[in-house]
Formats: sequence, C-alpha cells, structure tokens
Amino acid sequence: MTVRDTLAPSYINETSKKSGSIAENAERLKHNHYRKLKENYLFTPLAFESLGSMGPETKIFIDLLGSKMRNASGESRSKDYLLQKISIAIQRGNAACILGTLGRNRVDDFYLL
Repeated sequence: MTVRDTLAPSYINETSKKSGSIAENAERLKHNHYRKLKENYLFTPLAFESLGSMGPETKIFIDLLGSKMRNASGESRSKDYLLQKISIAIQRGNAACILGTLGRNRVDDFYLL
C-alpha cells in the first residue's frame, strides 16, 4: 500500500487536472516494481492520495473486499466501515506529516491554536 501526497509540489500539476491521477500512477509503478512477485502470486497494488482519492485497481479491490466482508459478516455497512478505517489512517498520517514540519518547539504552539 502506498499513499501519495496530493498537494506535493511534484504532483500538484497532475492532481489539479485529474483527481486520483497520482494514485493511478502509483499503481502502475507498484506493478512494475513487483513484476517478479506477480509470476507466482496474485498481486493488487493499493494506492491512495493524501486527500482521499484512490487508484482504479484499489477501488475494485475495496469493492470486492467490502462485498466479501458483507457476505461473511452479514453487516451491510462493512465496506463503509473499511473505508472509514482507511480514511482515519490517512488523516493520522497527514497530521503526523504536518506536525513533523513544525519542529520540536512549535508542536506545543500548534496545539494551543
């Protein structure tokens, strides 16, 4: 799994034109990186953007997994819960990145705002 920063200067030109474009690109790169693994295993890259978009293969996988979870558990909102957990994990990562840029002495000032 990978999460790319939607607002990174190196991606902003691409993401401003098409939502999910860097997640889609990340999926392609993962396929290239793990091509040897794919000879013996089923492989699905999971790629998200920091503002929540996901790649097309990731969406298909999440839909399939959500459906299997619903069938196994009987809970009709299984996929929704899965997406909520993923969203929270991405938000925590975003917060960690922001706090990491503040420096040690600035973190306390940030919490006072």
